[in-house]
Amino acid sequence: MIAIFLNVLITTVILFYISENTFNLKNYSAVFVYSFFYILGNIFLIKNLFEGSYKKYFAYKLFYGISLLISLVVLLNITSEIFLVFPFVGFLWFIFVYSFNWKTYKGNGELKEFYKLGFSGFIINAALGFSFIIDKYIVNHLFDLDTANAYTFAWAITSPMLYLGSMIEHSMFASSSGEKRRIVFFSTFMLSALVLLYGILSFSVISHFPNFVPKTVNYTTFKSILVIFLVVYSFYTLIQFPLNGILFKFIGSEAQFKLAKVYPILFIFFAGILFFIFSINLNQNYYLLITLNAGYLFFLLIIKAFVIGRNIKVASYNH
Repeated sequence: MIAIFLNVLITTVILFYISENTFNLKNYSAVFVYSFFYILGNIFLIKNLFEGSYKKYFAYKLFYGISLLISLVVLLNITSEIFLVFPFVGFLWFIFVYSFNWKTYKGNGELKEFYKLGFSGFIINAALGFSFIIDKYIVNHLFDLDTANAYTFAWAITSPMLYLGSMIEHSMFASSSGEKRRIVFFSTFMLSALVLLYGILSFSVISHFPNFVPKTVNYTTFKSILVIFLVVYSFYTLIQFPLNGILFKFIGSEAQFKLAKVYPILFIFFAGILFFIFSINLNQNYYLLITLNAGYLFFLLIIKAFVIGRNIKVASYNH
């Protein structure tokens, strides 16, 4: 709990300094409270995976998604400040998950060991988040309002694919089966079916019910961006999360340390390219932004696959 508190506090402070005073203290406090309780609740939730309670895990995740949508609709009719809604939702989520898991909870582990084991994983998993932060900053600050709104809404519709991938990755990591190929094949198959189903449903809804799109969003621009996003992030999800499952489940920590050393260099290089193209040259071509973003993400996947492949060969040779 101490580690979670410190991590969320540090992240909130960094957000405060890089957001150019966009929000007030009340908003930052709301972000902190929501993040703290949401992460804490997820830790208890993931514990179900390690105990083999897969149905309970997926049922809780589904419950959270539905509850969040309902809470947003109900509470936003009471208050127009969306930031005040999330702390309430985060706290209820924690209470709900904790109430079903507190009897089997046993806290253990040292803070120093927690950071030692978790830092490399944080760097590796931050690749997508880092890309999204830069992407969002460029779109919001350097693009016209119509493009920014369409881009943001298209991302909001696409992002549940990554949520599905994360769930499948967690199930891989917590699997107690010793058959590696079976775990990877079944998990990838399930993820492919879920991503395909979500992609078809989301595009069908947008195509047949255009009124679903807010009036502040240009429908034509939004739909063209959405098609690209659904294709790009479908492939990314199908590669990224199974690879992550293999990396954290079957590969030793040395591979994670190697990736954690290489990734920050690529982060900085990628940020420099985007800054030069879109900030200095004032380019507003969103197709180019999507292409560069996709290139960055898939290049990281190639490196990750290469490191995993090398470690698998070494392990096979030693045995």
